[in-house]
Amino acid sequence: MKAIKIAILTMAMCGFCMAQTKTEDKKPAGKSAMAHDHDKAAPAAGMEVQKPAPEIQKMYSRVGNWSATIKTEPGPWSPKGATDKGSMAVKKGPGGHSIVQDFKSNGSMGAFTGHGNIWWDKNANHYGDLWCDSMAGCTLASAKMDGDKHWMVEMNGEFQGKKVKTYIVGIMTDDANSMHEDFMQSFDGSPSTKTMSIDYKRVGKVMAEKQAAKE
Repeated sequence: MKAIKIAILTMAMCGFCMAQTKTEDKKPAGKSAMAHDHDKAAPAAGMEVQKPAPEIQKMYSRVGNWSATIKTEPGPWSPKGATDKGSMAVKKGPGGHSIVQDFKSNGSMGAFTGHGNIWWDKNANHYGDLWCDSMAGCTLASAKMDGDKHWMVEMNGEFQGKKVKTYIVGIMTDDANSMHEDFMQSFDGSPSTKTMSIDYKRVGKVMAEKQAAKE
C-alpha cells in the first residue's frame, strides 16, 4: 500500500519489556558488583505473543526493494507532465504486524521522500495507512484488498490550501515481481481525474521460493 508519492500509509506497536537495575549499595547478597548491570526480568510465564493477522500477511509479498517509474499527467502536479525515476524499500514492521515503506525520487519535481506504514485495523475492518512525505506532510488513509493482488487506497488530504481526495488502485503480477498503481484525485470537490501512475519492478532477489513451490 505506497509506497506512494501523494499520500499513504502505519504505526503498530506490540509487546512490552521490563528491566530492573539495582544500585550497587542495594544489590542482593551473593551477586558480584558487575552482575546487577546485566539483570533483566524474564518474560511472564505463559505469556503468548500475538501473531500477525492473516490480512497483514497478505502484504508480505511487497517486502523487498523496488525501482519505480513515476508518470505524472499534465495537471496540478506538473503543467506539462513528466516521467521520473525513484525507488522504494519495503520491510516488515515490529513483530510482522505491519509493513513499512520508504520511497524516494529526485526528478522534475525535485527531491521527494515518503515514509508509510500499513497495518490491519480489525475494529474498522480495513487496513490503516499512515503516509508522511516531504511535499504534503502526513495523511491517514484506509485501504482494502481484493484477493492477494489487488488493492484500493482512499485518503483525504490538503495541499497548498486545497482539499485533495485521492484514490489509489493497485495491482501486483502473479509472480510478485511487478506492481502498478493509478492515482485518481479531486481538488476542492472537482471531478476526479487521473494525475499519476507508478510502475514498480522488484530489484535484487526474486521470490524464488514461489517458483520452487511450483516445481
